Amino acid sequence: MTKIVLLALVALTAACTPGAAPRATPAALPTAQVPTAVPTAATPSAASTASPTPSPVATAALAAPPVATLTGGGVGAQPGELGSVIWNGLTSDTPWVVTPSGPAVKPGMALTVATGGAAPDRWAASWAPVSGNQAGQPRDGGAGQGGTPIKLNAPATAGSWSLRVEAWFGAYNSATWYWRLEVRP
Repeated sequence: MTKIVLLALVALTAACTPGAAPRATPAALPTAQVPTAVPTAATPSAASTASPTPSPVATAALAAPPVATLTGGGVGAQPGELGSVIWNGLTSDTPWVVTPSGPAVKPGMALTVATGGAAPDRWAASWAPVSGNQAGQPRDGGAGQGGTPIKLNAPATAGSWSLRVEAWFGAYNSATWYWRLEVRP
């Protein structure tokens, strides 16, 4: 038994000693050759030479939420203040945004919100009365499936109001915009 242990120690010492015989290395492995793609010239078909038909922007192609604009009843195009967003895997959450000022509209006036040519799958709107710079209890402002522009009505009660529009584009993208309106008879 001692001879076996002694032989093992001698072998171990020889393997760790500088200048010991080099160890065998595996033979070089053959390198794989990767095929190269060769482009071919495509001939235009009748379908590819026809004029494209305008259509809503595919939201998968949008790098960021579209700009939403509010119009109607003498209100010039008012861009919305972007709030909470879930877009292409990025999330930003904000509380209700109350903008400092906004245009005057008549009670119940028809309004539209355009989402930069991108048609939402669904949307929901809420109105909140504004006191100072704080939004009060939100009230339903309407909801819909698809379509652009989004159509809704100003509140029937006079006062300062904040409008929130949430829109969902596909399964993973959504955005919320805010506007302030002064409802006056």
